Amino acid sequence: MEFDVMLGGMGGQGIRLASQVLAQAAGFEGKQAYQNNIYGVGVRGGAINATVVIADDEVLSPVRDKPWGAIAMDQRHADWFGEIVQPGGIFVVNTTLASDVPKRADISVMGLPATAAAESTLGNIMLATMYALGAFVRASGVVEVESVVEALPDILPSHRRQLIEVNGAAIRAGSAAAGPLIAERRDYNLSLKG
Repeated sequence: MEFDVMLGGMGGQGIRLASQVLAQAAGFEGKQAYQNNIYGVGVRGGAINATVVIADDEVLSPVRDKPWGAIAMDQRHADWFGEIVQPGGIFVVNTTLASDVPKRADISVMGLPATAAAESTLGNIMLATMYALGAFVRASGVVEVESVVEALPDILPSHRRQLIEVNGAAIRAGSAAAGPLIAERRDYNLSLKG
């Protein structure tokens, strides 16, 4: 089976980091993964999109225009991804920065205030994307939450090693926040995937 996930937000939100961690977690589980990023006109504050393709076997094509899963960290990406996520897909939206959450009956849309939650529970808004990633991973089941946490030391650069623990806490907190959505909807989504 093959899953593709798009992440989008503003430069500086950790989109690239989250996508690299997700791809590394897939590798830890013996899956194949492809990850890429597309930057807007400016890095910090400009648009950034990342795609991660995870497959049990070889990734057949890294080019995707209709993802199965998505994480939107701002309104621009919530609007865009809300139109292109495949039926049966899972979509996590950061409602702190995207108050207009797409409404579609054919996908699982999980709106959570990732930025506000990261600030209130972890004391740092810079952990919002890791919080959203934890929620997505738990809701989708594409990899195990603990595999994502274990991937952090391999991906965070040496000058950011002190942030491994707090990023892991953000992933776990997001996973816990996803709890109310999960079981029957994930089974529905995966059955549509084939």
